[in-house]
Amino acid sequence: MTKYSRVLVLIILLISGKVFSQSLTKAEGTVTYDVSTKYGEDVLKMGELTILFNNKMVKSVMDSKYLSHRRVTGIFDTKAKTGTVLFDKDSLHLGSILDVDFYNEYTAKRLLEVKDKKIIEGEEKAILGHPCKKHAIYFKMGVILEVYVAEDIEAVNCPGVFDLAIGDGNFDGLILSMNIHMGGREVEYVATSLELGAVADEEFSNKIPEGYEEIDYKELERSMNQLL
Repeated sequence: MTKYSRVLVLIILLISGKVFSQSLTKAEGTVTYDVSTKYGEDVLKMGELTILFNNKMVKSVMDSKYLSHRRVTGIFDTKAKTGTVLFDKDSLHLGSILDVDFYNEYTAKRLLEVKDKKIIEGEEKAILGHPCKKHAIYFKMGVILEVYVAEDIEAVNCPGVFDLAIGDGNFDGLILSMNIHMGGREVEYVATSLELGAVADEEFSNKIPEGYEEIDYKELERSMNQLL
């Protein structure tokens, strides 16, 4: 696996598992993104990312046949700082519980260190009927993120790797589009549906479901790396 391919998978896993951890969300709902990757002239649809969020919980589900595990699910309590990570592929079902100490380690700024960030003026656009401003984040490892944020949606606990990346500089709103630039490769997330409203509590169960093998998260990461 190439350097950029491994970074790509790591970022996808981060996006599927990391959440904003500060400020209360005043909105709750479900947002779904199409995920695709581009290399040169080749464009490949990778899958679909669905995020459910409320005032303290975030659940993300990344479905893609191009990941080692077909489905990656993260459920996080951003107040208690605990979480559950689930991996599914065919008949393989693995799960890990993150306690407070490991949650803090898991969400530490260890992969993406920011070099610079700014708002891109004059490139506003509407996504799903919501006006969005464009932000750019430049990482020291060479990755560039471009995101469109709907500031009319009061959802600080919105999906993404961005709180991990920029610390206390949370965006005021919901991210509806994101491009990840890594050398000659680009990964794009575009919101295709958004439903604001109450999300059922059972969606945020922070327990390992029946039928899953519970293992240590670091061991789960090692298993993932062996399958990449």
